Amino acid sequence: MQHAPALGRRYVLLNQLGEGGMGVVFRAHDRLTSTLVAIKSLAVEPEVLDMLLSSSGIDLRTALTHEFQVLATLRHPHIVAVLDYGFDHNQQPFFTMEYLPDVVPITEYGDRREEAQLLPLFWQALQALRYLHRRGIFHRDLKPENILVSPDGTVKLLDFGLARLREQFSDEQVVGTLPYLPPEVLAGVPYSEASDLYALALILYEVLAGQYPFAMVDVEELIADIQQRPIPVDDLPASDTIRTMLARLLAKAPAERYSDVDDVLNEYAQLSNIALPPEAAPVRDSFLQAARFVGRHRELEMLTNGLIAMLEGTGSAWLVGGESGVGKTRLLDELRVQALVRGAKVVRAQATAEASTPYRLWREPLRHLLVDTEVSDFEASVLAAIVPDIGTLIEREIQPAPEITPQAAKERLFSTIVAVFRRQQQPILLLLEDLQWMDDSLVVVERLGHAVAEQPLLIVANFRNDERPNLPDALPSMQFINLERLTNDEMSELTVSILGERSGRRSDLISFLQQETEGNVFFVVETMRALAEEAGQLQAVTAIDLPDNLVAVGVRDVIRRRLDRIDTADQPLLRYAALMGRTLDLHVLRTLSGATTALALNTWLSRCGVVLEAQGTDWRFAHDKLREGMLDMLPAAERRQLHRDIAEALVTVYGDDPDHPAQLAYHWGAAGDTEREMHYSALAGEQLLQRGAYRSAMELLNRAYSLLEGADRPPAVAGTPSAQPRGCIGGGGHAAPELRLSARGATPPGCTGTAARR
Repeated sequence: MQHAPALGRRYVLLNQLGEGGMGVVFRAHDRLTSTLVAIKSLAVEPEVLDMLLSSSGIDLRTALTHEFQVLATLRHPHIVAVLDYGFDHNQQPFFTMEYLPDVVPITEYGDRREEAQLLPLFWQALQALRYLHRRGIFHRDLKPENILVSPDGTVKLLDFGLARLREQFSDEQVVGTLPYLPPEVLAGVPYSEASDLYALALILYEVLAGQYPFAMVDVEELIADIQQRPIPVDDLPASDTIRTMLARLLAKAPAERYSDVDDVLNEYAQLSNIALPPEAAPVRDSFLQAARFVGRHRELEMLTNGLIAMLEGTGSAWLVGGESGVGKTRLLDELRVQALVRGAKVVRAQATAEASTPYRLWREPLRHLLVDTEVSDFEASVLAAIVPDIGTLIEREIQPAPEITPQAAKERLFSTIVAVFRRQQQPILLLLEDLQWMDDSLVVVERLGHAVAEQPLLIVANFRNDERPNLPDALPSMQFINLERLTNDEMSELTVSILGERSGRRSDLISFLQQETEGNVFFVVETMRALAEEAGQLQAVTAIDLPDNLVAVGVRDVIRRRLDRIDTADQPLLRYAALMGRTLDLHVLRTLSGATTALALNTWLSRCGVVLEAQGTDWRFAHDKLREGMLDMLPAAERRQLHRDIAEALVTVYGDDPDHPAQLAYHWGAAGDTEREMHYSALAGEQLLQRGAYRSAMELLNRAYSLLEGADRPPAVAGTPSAQPRGCIGGGGHAAPELRLSARGATPPGCTGTAARR
């Protein structure tokens, strides 16, 4: 493949999808996620870049980096989503984005279609432009090849290499694709909303007419036509409404055009006497969930300074605390983008409150590192305890680790994790979320925190200080940042980002939000969502009378309103997901749903976009409060049955996989099946004990013993011949001193009374 970059071991290039003036796009297999992605890299060799820069004035490296920075902050159903950013073996940048199969340019898709079939495509493109312009971003390179349509009629905007924020404009040269440049831009006037609208209208004209309006033989003649020659809209095979609107959109002077997307949509509704389609939930959510980052300037500056120091060789560790919903994750998202474009590898993990394998917090960070890190067979065998697919990642067979005492095994695991991080040559940003749920893994966090000054490693973790206020005391190596609620001025910035300049600065709206939310970002967004539902759409929020008190009994009512928007047929599977934790296990959910294809489950995920979000290739609840709200709505009897269904699905999907006994113990217990809870509690407890997670092990073993005391017969524990977990004092295993102390009052199932008294 021409211009194929060498990208390391994670991405396997399959074929070239397309090539433009700046970049080339490939279809690739992501070994880490087992998914197809599109990869965009530079279309020229490194030695040619300087010559191109001197002749065109455009730095292609900077343009590609800028494109990722723009796209990484956007979340909209009609804008292509980016996933990852990195550098190839020549230190040239590339980024990955969602793979769009079977898409074609809008002109090809629209060929010979009637106006009624074409307008939905352009409404989608207009929604994307409205979102961009609300964020202060102008695309500046709209053309048919950058507006793709899938077979089902879904539109995606892409290629943001020339996009700019309003405040970034300067006296730069004219950029873009000449046939679609607006007349004023050719005359040196800065880009505006009307400029993007002109380009989109020109594409609609081209689809309706079946051809571009001007001859493209001579460049000077083409420029003259664009600036002076009227575009003939009167002969188009279109309605009077569309011809009238196109004439205005394609006016030579931007002042004669519509000022923004809302004006276009409102004018169409008035002229056609046809109501616009209702605001789709994913479109509304794009304004609410991915509004422009506001406030937090001091906190972001502190973390950015830490990032810069890390890139220069001196790492640091930071702990960000704040109440649930205050914006901790968004702060980490902003830092992630900065780190990626500066050349750091970003690895991320999230702790959960639900039962899981010990040290599972480290699974995803290690998986990301192991794809490109050499480890010995011995190290791989140790890490297999928390990275079950390590053999696939490093592409060789792994033997079991030598058996040693649990305490020694725990120390061996911790040392190996730290060794893998120390071995990294590339600067690493490690993002850890929700540490309030962690106990055993905190030891590794603290060890890495002590080692950061000696290597390019930046650790940034967050936690809920309303759940575990004393966590900073357990992590003394980490510098603490407390994230406060938004001020009134910051809330004003946020509402402008959501509603636009004209509506977002209403003083009564800001006062109302302050009264209802007290500056909690999640509450602000959910209150805005509730107002939009009452008004019919976001744009109509300022046209209604604000209620005296929208959330009379707290934000729970607002959350319930959001959950009620999920179609009744989609809610059962969402209840299962809520009971399993914030991050969705798609394999188990597919079994529970009875879906025969991945497409059916993907369709369900899309329909639940009002409460779910994609994070890379994973899906999770957009906020844990939404999951908690779903749980609050479940009656106790229904919960028990759902937990039973989940447990059975876990067995179906994973069988005897040693990674899931703690989950099975939890779900069987919640289902009221004490015999199976006892079995899996003992099994999980023994596994945890072998890995040195004593506190979690004793909780499970004591639970198993308490269930044994109430049982009519002893269980077959852990499937071992002697029915004795290795945690038994005096049994076949090696109990640590602290285990002996905690075991005095409770003997794990299968242990003899004599052993318990030793």
